[in-house]
Amino acid sequence: MYILKKTTLLAAFAASVLTGSGASPSTAAPGKPLLVPGAVIEVPNSKGKFDFLQVDPVRRRLMAGHKDENTADIFDLKTNKLAARVKTGECCEAIVDVKTGTLYFSLQADKRVAVIDPVTFKETGSISVDGDLDSIFFCPSNRMIYAANDNGEYLWVIDPEAKKVVATIQIPISPELMAFDAARDRLFLNCKGTNEVVVIDIRSNQIIEKWRTLPATGPHGITYDDKFNRLIIAGNGGKMVVLDASDGKLVTEFDINLGVDQTAYDPSLRRVYCAGPEKIGIVQLTDEGAKLVGTVSTGLQGKNVAVDLVSHAVWMVYSDGQSTVAKSWNAN
Repeated sequence: MYILKKTTLLAAFAASVLTGSGASPSTAAPGKPLLVPGAVIEVPNSKGKFDFLQVDPVRRRLMAGHKDENTADIFDLKTNKLAARVKTGECCEAIVDVKTGTLYFSLQADKRVAVIDPVTFKETGSISVDGDLDSIFFCPSNRMIYAANDNGEYLWVIDPEAKKVVATIQIPISPELMAFDAARDRLFLNCKGTNEVVVIDIRSNQIIEKWRTLPATGPHGITYDDKFNRLIIAGNGGKMVVLDASDGKLVTEFDINLGVDQTAYDPSLRRVYCAGPEKIGIVQLTDEGAKLVGTVSTGLQGKNVAVDLVSHAVWMVYSDGQSTVAKSWNAN
């Protein structure tokens, strides 16, 4: 079902890795690559577009929403093998309840969240909503699922135990990805249609703040830095902003690679990886805010990214037209 590529094959794209400069204790030394090629997993006879990626940090499984083949593809990062292809529907994102291991898939056109057993990979439940779905987030504090209305104006709050929507939050149009401040029970949601990030109190499921993300337009990827209580937001127009998560004030802004969709955060290295066409931008968080320290040329049109927090490997999943490929880079 899978092929693990040999190291010699990876050398073909090793030269595309660029080095960073101005290194801090968490960045590579000058002249040393920030990322070097790692494992590659291929699934033959598979093609089409992938959406968001997530990694189960406990079981070390990479989960990829395969929109065109109506599956969620799950890779075991301990063995670098395909674990399962779960036939569901047009899957945008797969998330996990790390406590139980239960998987939840957002199915866009089907307008539902599928509940998947983590051992058998069989569907054990389905939760319907009133519109197309996109990103979803499992909140560890109240154990609710927050599901975004694709290009719409709603965020649904789902009780996974009761398997039903328990609240509907009206939001600015076109929501994207979410981040969470566990200390203050605040959920942050990017809204690309209005260039805003909204702040939701999960105790009341009410919006309590709306902050502009300009000059970052079309905000997509979002990271919460709990050390300094900051939001790091990637716009798809080539700008990143760092906001104070207490009041939304701009801490700093800088250029990043264009077309960023998803970002992934490695808290041990304090790095944010920004996935866009052909490149991954590498952003280093600092006491002052953040800065772009380098880019990696991927040669891929895919805009998804996730990090295995055990190995610190950075993963993307894409199709080369004939096969599905999960490709990784190892952090220096």
